Amino acid sequence: MAADVENRFFLVKTLFAGGLAGMVSKSFVAPLDRVKILLQTRNIDYVDRGIAACLGKIFRLEGLNGLYRGNGVQMLRIFPYGAIQFSSYEAFKRLFTKEEALT
Repeated sequence: MAADVENRFFLVKTLFAGGLAGMVSKSFVAPLDRVKILLQTRNIDYVDRGIAACLGKIFRLEGLNGLYRGNGVQMLRIFPYGAIQFSSYEAFKRLFTKEEALT
């Protein structure tokens, strides 16, 4: 019974940790993603500017919130992805470590 509770706690803990780690990492690169999208779509206001100039212009015109526009939707997408990826990694690592210890 104790092992079952431990396994559930392990699953919840790794799901939460993976989802949160994915959200934090995606939030750090969100301003660069915003600039990338503006440059890829050849937005008329940003077409002949570099990365630094685009970041500066967005910050001047829209403030800090402008750099993170669309990040909320990314968080909804990245949390389940990061949670499943990290939890799967930890579960397989635990499984293979046990098998190696038995051989």
